[in-house]
Amino acid sequence: MHVLMIIAVIILLTCVVIAGVVLAIGVRRLSRMRGVGTAVALRDLPARGDHGWRHGVICYGDESIEYYRLRDIRPGPSQIYGRQTLEPHGRRMPSIAERPLLGHDGADLVILELTSGPQTFEVALESGAATAMQSWLESRPSGRRQRRTR
Repeated sequence: MHVLMIIAVIILLTCVVIAGVVLAIGVRRLSRMRGVGTAVALRDLPARGDHGWRHGVICYGDESIEYYRLRDIRPGPSQIYGRQTLEPHGRRMPSIAERPLLGHDGADLVILELTSGPQTFEVALESGAATAMQSWLESRPSGRRQRRTR
């Protein structure tokens, strides 16, 4: 009986430590996302109807965009898109069915279709943020210029 009690205490302590680590990672991720970056919803294409949207934050860097998914305990970004490989392919307004899923009334929301290499995806963001993203993409150095400076 005494051995079972010790094993139960060890298991309980292990669970508490694991829960503490998960909580610490979650708090770190949430604090990193607050106040830095742009709120977005992102989904991979092709997608059926209005399915597949994931809420998160994007942070712009000199060479890439880092996407932090809201419901992810990973300590780093969920996805990184290189600036040189990102290409815009379209812009649209959200459908009536998408508006509630995106947590917005849709009046000031824009959906951009982008590719990064073989991956095609959509990013839903406010119109001012969409303009900022397009400016960021258009102002990237050309591949020719980068090759010459290396």
